[in-house]
Amino acid sequence: MDTVSFLTARTEPIIDAALTAMAERHLVHYERLGREASTCKLRELFDHVVEGARSRNLGPVLAYAEQIGNERYESGFEFVEVRSAFSLLEEAI
Repeated sequence: MDTVSFLTARTEPIIDAALTAMAERHLVHYERLGREASTCKLRELFDHVVEGARSRNLGPVLAYAEQIGNERYESGFEFVEVRSAFSLLEEAI
């Protein structure tokens, strides 16, 4: 099984595991954002990662990460929260 197939076959458990870990860490701004919005944002990030694996081009993933970082900073998120969300998704994968 290739990487893209592996990831797409496990999308829901990966997203759920990352969300559970985020809840356990009590990331304040993500708790305020709510589970539904956090799910959407994690899914967007996950989709970028899958597309990066498919295309073997991580440029769009990095651009998206920069965009999210800037948006979260503007919204008052702590850097550690954003980094944690990315790391928790990585750990779930």
